Amino acid sequence: MSREVPVGNPIAERFARLAKFIGFGEEDVRRIGESRQVLLPVADAIVDAVYAHLVSWPETRPFFTDATGAPDTDFLAKRKETLTQWLLASLDVRLDAPFAEYLYRLGEAHRRAGVPVRYITATIAFAQAALTGIIGEAMAEGERTATIQAWNKLLMLELDLMLASGEAA
Repeated sequence: MSREVPVGNPIAERFARLAKFIGFGEEDVRRIGESRQVLLPVADAIVDAVYAHLVSWPETRPFFTDATGAPDTDFLAKRKETLTQWLLASLDVRLDAPFAEYLYRLGEAHRRAGVPVRYITATIAFAQAALTGIIGEAMAEGERTATIQAWNKLLMLELDLMLASGEAA
């Protein structure tokens, strides 16, 4: 991960500057990568839990139902695949333009779907609690706190870029 701020790509510049601001660096990237061994075996369960939660709430359920109000299983399967891809991309975090643009596009997709910002934020918070809870239970005491802190920083960086698509130019 380069600590240099890329020039000419406002999305990548924003991502790099904010990473510097919060102190997200090589050690955080390493810790997130090492959490792969803990999180990858339960990735499907995390994704299922997120979508079970979203479908259980009256405010978010309509985003995942068909015309009759029943869960749209095909659509849910596609959304679960997208969330799994996001988790895998996060485990392989890179502070580069393609990753920053990927996160920005995720935000754009949620805006196009009409998802209110509060539910994007709340979903990241739900995922954050799940990820850090698993890390807290599975990792050794000496690694646990720093790894949770790394994930907290990363998730806030990601959330910022996802929400940036809604900012006025």
